[in-house]
Amino acid sequence: MTELNRRTLFKTGVLAAGAAALPLGTAAPALAVPHSPTVLAKGLQIPWSLAFLPDGNALTGERDTLIVHRIAKTGGRTAVGTVGGGATRLFGLALSPTFATDGLLYAHVRTATDARVIAMTYSGTALGTPRVIFSGIPLGNDHHGGGLRFSPDQQFLFVSVGDKGTPADARVNTSLAGKILRIRPDGSIPADNPWGNAAWSKGHRNVEGMCFDRAGRLWAVEFGEDTTDELNQIVKKGDYGWPDVEGGDGAGPIRDPFVTWSPTSTCSPAGVAIKNGYAYVGSLIGETLFRVKLTTPNQREVLPFFQHTFRRIRAVEAAPDGSIWFTTGNNDPKLGFPHVAADDRVVRFLP
Repeated sequence: MTELNRRTLFKTGVLAAGAAALPLGTAAPALAVPHSPTVLAKGLQIPWSLAFLPDGNALTGERDTLIVHRIAKTGGRTAVGTVGGGATRLFGLALSPTFATDGLLYAHVRTATDARVIAMTYSGTALGTPRVIFSGIPLGNDHHGGGLRFSPDQQFLFVSVGDKGTPADARVNTSLAGKILRIRPDGSIPADNPWGNAAWSKGHRNVEGMCFDRAGRLWAVEFGEDTTDELNQIVKKGDYGWPDVEGGDGAGPIRDPFVTWSPTSTCSPAGVAIKNGYAYVGSLIGETLFRVKLTTPNQREVLPFFQHTFRRIRAVEAAPDGSIWFTTGNNDPKLGFPHVAADDRVVRFLP
């Protein structure tokens, strides 16, 4: 079942009854309730990602309008420019590891001919002209992926790519569809990538959010199809099974998820941030924020909170001041989902 079908079913109430269910077998102990959330900005249209600036403010980009806004940590937003370079959709944003000297903002975009990673300067008040960092990512349906994340050592940029509607390509080593890519900040391909191209891992249906923990491990959330959403630890040459396996195969060669949500109506994970040993997972259909304890697979704990308060939660990021911010994705009428025109939000809370 595609994301579109799942959202349509949710609207009609077919899936809504299971939205609050906890799918994991291990009961979650009571965890401290986060401090009351603060709405920092509203009146946005599908703010897809968040990238924190050195001063603790953040940038977010609207998926369809291509407008980038600066979100003040004290509240309020300012439009700083519209992404050019032939972009038709704007997904992930990431600040250059050397932003203090080069002032570069990276973006994962779709164009009329491909998906690509571009970089442009951000002066504090305006965006510069984009230049192409990496191109040739295939087009397809709404399984775009779209995430960007620099490694803790600042040497590599990880790019999440969905299967683009061609599931069979997800486990084909020569295809970039259904992969997490690993490139250098200049777009070149590291010599130690496993298959001689930009791919780092394979067998993904649609990964959007990615995040590193303090140990330097990469984690990613993945939309399932019919049964199972996933949180995975991503490793070099890892095969995550799609389309042959959804969820995991036990003792088989496919890497099993660290955490799963079943049915997919309980979650539909879009963003992920890691703070103090927990992964905070933004849930679209589930309309909540999940907290997952990152210990061992047999000690999984999930606690939903903010249930239905802000509806569809998309990007989730840990801020420099210790808070967590997230964006909402309710203003998407093409999905047939109830929405409030031009009123998506950026929300801050203390975990």
